[in-house]
Amino acid sequence: GAPAPSAIVINLGTNDFARRIPPREAFVSRYVQFVELLYDAYPNAPFFLLLGCSITDSPTRQRRTALNSYLDEIAQACQSQGMIVHRFDHTPQGPLGYGCDWHPNLAQQQLNGDETAAFIAEKMGW
Repeated sequence: GAPAPSAIVINLGTNDFARRIPPREAFVSRYVQFVELLYDAYPNAPFFLLLGCSITDSPTRQRRTALNSYLDEIAQACQSQGMIVHRFDHTPQGPLGYGCDWHPNLAQQQLNGDETAAFIAEKMGW
């Protein structure tokens, strides 16, 4: 079979928070179930839960703040089960411009890729 992954990186929530903040309990519980499913398959791989660059706060909607707190709760729930879980927040987009339809442009993707790789390398001891 295929070799087990050295690490599992998950970046979910951007679309869920794009128009509204979803109910905390439903989002957190389903996300934890998803991580548990992956953990059952790969119990030796550490998890990296990412907060993507596209979620931002506005004066009327604190979407990034909400997703950040949800991810912290998810990480704590998984850690309490003995999983190795790390959290990382991408630098938000904006100062480097935007790509098509408000997606990250090449410069933003390079920044986020570099910072994610450095964080993972640090935590993995690479």
